[in-house]
Amino acid sequence: FFVPLLDKNQCEQRRSCHNLFGVGRLRDGVTSKAALDEMKAIAAQLEIQYPGSNKGQGAVVQPLSEIITGPMKPIMFTLLAASGLLLLIASVNVASLLLVRSESRRREIAVRGALGATPARISRQFITEALLLGVFGCIAGILVANGTITGLMSLIPKTMAGYLPFLSRVGIHWHEGMFSLCIALLASGLLAATPILRLSFLDVRDALSDGN
Repeated sequence: FFVPLLDKNQCEQRRSCHNLFGVGRLRDGVTSKAALDEMKAIAAQLEIQYPGSNKGQGAVVQPLSEIITGPMKPIMFTLLAASGLLLLIASVNVASLLLVRSESRRREIAVRGALGATPARISRQFITEALLLGVFGCIAGILVANGTITGLMSLIPKTMAGYLPFLSRVGIHWHEGMFSLCIALLASGLLAATPILRLSFLDVRDALSDGN
């Protein structure tokens, strides 16, 4: 739709003033490159028709998401890298704790093996424990993140929020939840791999003779 400029300022009364930006939706099947080529063709016609105001102007077509979030991408990627590093540190720390715990359970694991438990059965136990840690940690992280977002949003003045309509969509959505779940599963794999690898080097006789 088109909105007429009923109250034009001095700039908008001149053709040489280019202070307006058009926003449109691409038709299905039309690429950004095709739209840019068409806009350049229109700009070339306007340059011929109005050389005084349109000479050398050209045209630019960019996704709206790039206009809104483009300047923030370096900051967001930096925060993502920092979050990934923090997750790695936490996973290594928890994996170390599980390794220490598995050392204290050497006799238990040896008894299970002596009673007929296969390495696969014992490995499934470690995997189950790691999955519980990962899933509950993921749920706790999502709840904390959602509460933090709600708290930060409440600090934004309503007058300022009125000029930022996209803030209404800020929050935890299903794709963020699925991404967090995938990361939690990867972390659970790391947590399970540590005691399982330690189990493969376990000497049953030494473990059974251990008095702890």
